[in-house]
Amino acid sequence: MPGRALPRAMKAFFRLTAVAGRFPATAVLLGLIVMLAGCRSSSVRDEVLRIDGSDGVYARGHAISAKMIGGRLYYRMQSVLAGKEVALACRHDEATSTDGMLTVSLENCLPDQGAKLDAMSLLPSFRQAGTELEAYFPAVAAKQITVVALPFGARYYSSRRGWRKPGDLAVEFAFWWGDERDASLRNAVRSFAHEFTHLAVKAQSRKISSREEEVLASTFENCIELSVFGNLSVDPDDRGDDMLLARVGAESLRRSISGSRVANDDAGDWSPQDSVEDVRQRCRKALDSV
Repeated sequence: MPGRALPRAMKAFFRLTAVAGRFPATAVLLGLIVMLAGCRSSSVRDEVLRIDGSDGVYARGHAISAKMIGGRLYYRMQSVLAGKEVALACRHDEATSTDGMLTVSLENCLPDQGAKLDAMSLLPSFRQAGTELEAYFPAVAAKQITVVALPFGARYYSSRRGWRKPGDLAVEFAFWWGDERDASLRNAVRSFAHEFTHLAVKAQSRKISSREEEVLASTFENCIELSVFGNLSVDPDDRGDDMLLARVGAESLRRSISGSRVANDDAGDWSPQDSVEDVRQRCRKALDSV
């Protein structure tokens, strides 16, 4: 694995989604947690990248490895989009919030005739999501968010390392971005909430089990999506589980799917009449319980 290996004590949380056919209005969401140490993450990455879309099945995911060292968070983020090789021409754009607390950078790799997208259109949702998350995790904040938007099915891999104070994190995510802007934006905000929660747990040195952390991260996907958009898009269709397990077989994936289902089952009990404050209380309770 190129570059410096991660400390063996670090854990990487690998989140994957398997989808078949064209880009769905609401993607099948899977929360997968893989216990990785050292270069073992590269073998999982390589296994995922064997999925090439030739049979109509694609996979996408993000991985986080993090550890607090001397008051700073050392972390690595990976984006894996397993599909077909596509020639990409990307355009850079960025926008900063009026309070100067967040900059969103966009690498728009969509074809000219595809979805019209700019950084300013992403900024309000990410700013609101970040503000909500900071209320649960004081002194932890993402100040720079980079989004790489790609056409559905395009193959892509990136790996970025950071060594920063918990209140000044920079994160990067890659997504397939469809014409249905709301579904794509929701997926991006949910992914941000999920991975930020993993980083925040490490930044606060919380001693919780891997399964508890995965349930918590998946819970905060739901909390933040509801707070930002006013409702949830959780799709009970979990056929992607079997697709992915058939191609990336690992007991750790089965355990992680279980954690994600716990969070989504709990969200199924939320009432449509619940206010944002009701949701916040539920999420606070989930955080306080671990």
